[in-house]
Amino acid sequence: MGHLDLAVGEASGDWILRGIEVEILSEDVATLGNRLAVVLRTTGMAMVKLIALFLLAMMGGVMVGMEFGQGTGMIDLDTYTWKNRLLMIFSPSEEYPRYRDLTRELRDQHDEIIDRDLLIFRILERGESRLGDSPIDEASADLLRDRLSARAGQFLVVLIGKDGGEKLRQSDEVELEEIFSLIDSMPMRQRERSQRKSQ
Repeated sequence: MGHLDLAVGEASGDWILRGIEVEILSEDVATLGNRLAVVLRTTGMAMVKLIALFLLAMMGGVMVGMEFGQGTGMIDLDTYTWKNRLLMIFSPSEEYPRYRDLTRELRDQHDEIIDRDLLIFRILERGESRLGDSPIDEASADLLRDRLSARAGQFLVVLIGKDGGEKLRQSDEVELEEIFSLIDSMPMRQRERSQRKSQ
């Protein structure tokens, strides 16, 4: 949540009679590479007006957090661009056979997943959706379904590259080795491997 800083006038004194500066710094926005500062100055205002102004400023800070999907549990896939590849697995439930087979393969390939900077999203209609081991709330799961056009009742695997582009969309059975081979054929992945070998 945002940090609130109150400064009473230019020096210490009666806050009702002197000017008050309210500064709201949104730490959530800062994590996205932005810094927001809202400064409200009042001089000799009545207490009621001052409280109203204060509440308005606080509401503004909350709305900023909501817009950037922070503090509400919302997931913004754009924050992973140039950092991670994303494997989005949509399934009606954990019991769906194709989902069960793929997640079993994923459990056995932890080091290979890490080596490819791959994050695993499991979006379920019934049951708890997850990003890695962290739960995803239903609102975020619904937004991800809408963004990637995953239909209700559909099993779907989508691979998103580090550039944010869609590299694979498969609703049939897909093996993890096929996904790894596709990633390894990408020029960016080949450069990564060369750089790691030279280190």
